[in-house]
Amino acid sequence: MFLSLDFEWWERNQSTVLEVGWSMWDTLTRTHRSRHWIVKENLNKSNGRFVSDNRMNFAFGTSSRGSLDQALSALQREVDSRGLTEGLTRSQVRIACVSVHAVCKP
Repeated sequence: MFLSLDFEWWERNQSTVLEVGWSMWDTLTRTHRSRHWIVKENLNKSNGRFVSDNRMNFAFGTSSRGSLDQALSALQREVDSRGLTEGLTRSQVRIACVSVHAVCKP
């Protein structure tokens, strides 16, 4: 199983997350799944001065809109459902998710 994560931060404030995306490739079933979340509490912010704003250009399906907490919860559910946490204790998984979330909060 391969997991790729992508966070898009606001170019004017590195603690503001605009998008969360992930892709998973299951080598056993040869299936691919990608998800994209637009962080609704930051819809009033956009990139474009230093980097392109491609928030509405997700090419692998429909983007979801929700809070950063909802996006990270959806990611956690998907990771759990794929068995990517096998061999890790629940507290180790929570620490990893909290660490990612801490990076995403001011």
